[in-house]
Amino acid sequence: IESDKVVGHDVVLHVAWKVGQEPMLQTEQLMTWSPGEKLEWGIQDRGFLKTVRIQTVEDLGDGTSKYYTRDDFWGIGTGFVMLFYKKKVQAGFDRVGADLKKHIEGK
Repeated sequence: IESDKVVGHDVVLHVAWKVGQEPMLQTEQLMTWSPGEKLEWGIQDRGFLKTVRIQTVEDLGDGTSKYYTRDDFWGIGTGFVMLFYKKKVQAGFDRVGADLKKHIEGK
């Protein structure tokens, strides 16, 4: 991910649908940036599809934390995305979650 962390500016994602695949670049916009708490980015300026990805981290106070993420899609392009990319998007979420867990747990 490339970003200057300024709300409203571009976020450039390096998206690889499979491990080892050459990533493609996808540009979205930063919508919320609250370090250590909340991050949102998405596509807001394309008429056929709008998206928002929300990620939050919550300190549970006992040395553990809770991570939450979701991706919302709306607009006439949503059906196309769900038909052709739903499984790929879910697999990407699963990989990010697993990699984040490994990183935090030091494994």
